[in-house]
Amino acid sequence: DIRKTLTPLLSDVPSTLWLFDLGCGKHRLGGSALAQVFSQLGDEAPTVDAAQLANFLDLIAALHTHGCISAYHDRSDGGAIVALFEMALASGCGLDIETATLCSVHDLVRALFAEELGAVVQVPLHKKQEFTALVLASGLTAQCHPIATPTPDQTLVIHHYGGELARFDVLALHARWSDVTHRMQALRD
Repeated sequence: DIRKTLTPLLSDVPSTLWLFDLGCGKHRLGGSALAQVFSQLGDEAPTVDAAQLANFLDLIAALHTHGCISAYHDRSDGGAIVALFEMALASGCGLDIETATLCSVHDLVRALFAEELGAVVQVPLHKKQEFTALVLASGLTAQCHPIATPTPDQTLVIHHYGGELARFDVLALHARWSDVTHRMQALRD
């Protein structure tokens, strides 16, 4: 039943976006799109813990069954920042992004662009308590971080430890993103 799938399209209910970081804060950039843009391979590529991945997939299935998540996007090509941008773009909304729970002040670029296993999910506020209980029961609490709040305007705002780092118009980013996407694909092909 295709109506039971999860997509990156954000619902318009009050919600928070959460990042599942299965890289456990390592933020490895080896083989990433960011490294390739700078004509590098990177020194260490992400790896997978098969048991943790299976646990994560079971958790996502449970969260979906209980209606605790209304949107989902993996953080592969480009990392968490690209997943967030693509969700905002698909949904015609903005995002207020807070990165303090992901990394130290000095590790922000790695945290945003690392292509570690994981995903961004949208959690409706009225499901937060059930979401939290299921995450706790899964043992993945340390890998789960609140990262953004959807906003009605089309502005992407990035905050780090309370300070505003950047503000982008989503539509202007989309025009630039089309060119970047083409270049990334060309590098990978």
